[in-house]
Amino acid sequence: MISQKAQDAAFFDMVHELIRTNQLLQDPQSVSKGAERRMEKRISYPYVQLMAPFDGKTLPSQSDFRHVYCNDISTRGFSYFESPLPTYRQVVMLFGKLPFRVFTAEVRHVQKTANPEIFLIGCRILSRIKS
Repeated sequence: MISQKAQDAAFFDMVHELIRTNQLLQDPQSVSKGAERRMEKRISYPYVQLMAPFDGKTLPSQSDFRHVYCNDISTRGFSYFESPLPTYRQVVMLFGKLPFRVFTAEVRHVQKTANPEIFLIGCRILSRIKS
């Protein structure tokens, strides 16, 4: 059995590898100067993951989780698409396959998309929940 520390390292190695790959593919001319405030690079992460609203105290039950389509990811945060407009301020996100990497995150911004019923939700990771 792989230790929790090794699983964490593998997950963040994967994120860093995705960032390195994306940097090689990205055209520096296409990035607008001054528009990005993040210190770390976010990379495309077009995968369906499990998410549940979180009250900050009690972990959601299995039935509270639903599939969301992710947009991007970094070592400090991620974004995903949601409908309808969310009323929650925190989430629990399950990344990867079993065993999941479980994180709590704070909703930092909500952005409209071209579809008025779908919103892009930007989150900052607060903590890792070890199983």
